Amino acid sequence: MPFMSYDGLIVSPSGYRGIWEKGLNQAMAKKAAKAFARYVGGGEVIVGRDTRHSGPALVQAVIAGLYEGGAKIIDVGIAPTPAIIWKARVSGLNGGVVVSGSHNEPEWNGLKFFLRGGNWPTEKEVDEQYALYLTERDDGNYDAPTHETEDIIDEYVDFIISNLTSAEIERNRPRVVIDAAGGAGSRVTPRLLRALGAEVFVINGDEGVFNRKMEPTPDALSRLSDAVKEKNALVGFAHDCDADRLTLVDEKGQAQSPNMTLAVIADQELKKADKNKILVTNVASSALFKDIADRNNGKLVLSKVGEGHVVRKMLEVNAQIGGEGSSGGVIQPKLNLTRDGVLAAATITSYIGRGISLESLISSFPVYYLIRDKINGRADIGKDMIEAVKSAYPDGQVDTIDGVRVSWERAWGLVRPSRTEPVTWITAEARTQVGAQHLFKELVALTKKYADFGNNKRFFQRLKRLKE
Repeated sequence: MPFMSYDGLIVSPSGYRGIWEKGLNQAMAKKAAKAFARYVGGGEVIVGRDTRHSGPALVQAVIAGLYEGGAKIIDVGIAPTPAIIWKARVSGLNGGVVVSGSHNEPEWNGLKFFLRGGNWPTEKEVDEQYALYLTERDDGNYDAPTHETEDIIDEYVDFIISNLTSAEIERNRPRVVIDAAGGAGSRVTPRLLRALGAEVFVINGDEGVFNRKMEPTPDALSRLSDAVKEKNALVGFAHDCDADRLTLVDEKGQAQSPNMTLAVIADQELKKADKNKILVTNVASSALFKDIADRNNGKLVLSKVGEGHVVRKMLEVNAQIGGEGSSGGVIQPKLNLTRDGVLAAATITSYIGRGISLESLISSFPVYYLIRDKINGRADIGKDMIEAVKSAYPDGQVDTIDGVRVSWERAWGLVRPSRTEPVTWITAEARTQVGAQHLFKELVALTKKYADFGNNKRFFQRLKRLKE
C-alpha cells in the first residue's frame, strides 16, 4: 500500500494524516484508534501528541476509540514522538498512537500508529488496519474515559544522559541555540542540553506558537542563523513539531542541508566503530553518505523512503547507524530505534563539548549540490516513466526501490510520489550546481510527460478490495 487518500484522509505506513476538519476529524480519529486497538488485541497502548491546536480534540477521540477497542490507555500528554516510542519499547507496551502532523504545516495533523516494541507497521499491516477502519461507524461520542496519565520527559532525559559522556560538555560549556518550532521539542531538548552542561538559548520555544515554516529546511531558519551569530554559539538546532527531525546551523550562522545532520553523526559513529560499519539511509538521501561509508571502510545500504523501511533494513543488515538524511532524521539503534532529533542534538553537543567544531566536521566532506522540489499531484510511476528514464540516461543505473531513481558515481536523480501529501517529489544532486539544475529540469520534464497523474487507480482498486 504505497499511498491512500480517501475523503481527504491520507493513509500510509507513516500514519493517517489530513488537514484538520477537512481531511481529518474526531470521527475519523476515533474510528482509526478503535480499529487499531482491535488490531493489536487491546492491552496497554501509549498516547501522546505534539503542540498543534487540534491536538486535544484528536487525543480525546483517539482515547475514546482505543478504550472502546479494548485497550488500556497511558496518556503522556505533549512529548516528542521519539520519546513516546522509546517509552513504549522499554515498557513493553502493546503499541501506541502519536497525534502529530510532524513536519506538515499547523493546519495539518495526523495519527502515527506503531506496534509492540515501537515498531512501525509494514504496508501489509497498514492495509489490515485500514480494512478494520472501514468497518467502524461514527457514533458521535468522542468523550475520553478516565484513564492513566504519566509524564515521561524526566525518564527520557535521564536515559539519554546516562548514555552520553557529559564531563567535557560541563567543562567547556558550549553555547547552543535551539529553535523548537513551537513544538514538543521545547519541553525536552533545552532541558536535556542544560542537564548535559551546555549553555542553552531558545527561540520559538512557546508551545503552539508557530512563527516559521514547520519543516526545518534551511530557507526557514534565518532567525536561528541570526541567533547563533548574535549569541556567539557553536551550533544551532532546529526541530519540526514533534522533534523527530533535526537541522543544523553552524557557528558562522550557515544553515545546513538536512542531510548534514545524519552525515555528521554517521561519520563520527562509523569512525569509532570496530565492527558492523554499516550505514543505512533512504534513496532520497545525499550521495555524500556513500563517501562517508567509504572513508570509514564501511558499507552504505539504501532503503525505501519512510522510517519503518529504514528501521527494518537496519535490523536486517545489523547497521551501526542509519536514518533519513533527506529529512534530517537520525536513528541510533543502540539507544532508540526511531528517528530522534532530541538524541541527535545531544549527540552533536557531545562532539562539540570535546572541542570539535561543527564547521570542521562539515568542511571535511565533499560538496554536493542538491535540488528538491515538489509538483502538485501524485504521479503513478508506471512502465512508461521507467522506460523513459532508462532511455534518457543509458549510462546511469536505474532502480525502482521507491519511485524511479537514476544514479552515477557522484550524481543521482529521483522521482517519487509522496506518502504523506498529494504531491510528487523530484530530487537531483551532483558535484556541480549546474549539473544538479540540468538533471532536475530534465526529470521534471520527463515526469510531466510520462508519469500518470490520474485518479490514483491503484488506491481505488485497493479500496474496493478492502471493502469487499
